[in-house]
Amino acid sequence: MSKLYLSAQLAKIESKVDRTLKLIFYTQELGEDAGKLMNISGEQVNMVIVSGEEDLKPDDIPDVPTGEEYGNRTPSQLQRAILYRIWEARGKTNTFESYYRQRMSKNEQLLKAELDKLTT
Repeated sequence: MSKLYLSAQLAKIESKVDRTLKLIFYTQELGEDAGKLMNISGEQVNMVIVSGEEDLKPDDIPDVPTGEEYGNRTPSQLQRAILYRIWEARGKTNTFESYYRQRMSKNEQLLKAELDKLTT
């Protein structure tokens, strides 16, 4: 499926702990489009959101890079998956979330040090 055009109402927005947002949409009856949505459930997708007051046709939706070099994952999702495999291989000490946050903190410190070198 390359593009799916449907009308929806943005019903709810929730802020998550990891600084992402959870968006909940309600749609009219979708017919065969419902099956298309079910087939891509759990996959990384690109969205274009336009106010209902604007006239938008399916051809107006831009083609966006698919990120094929990362499969269906964004670079950050891929990095998190790799860290999970490392955590598993090291014996699953503590929780993965604490391990992940500790590793990301180390990465943050390395990047800040590199930035400091470039700006001084």
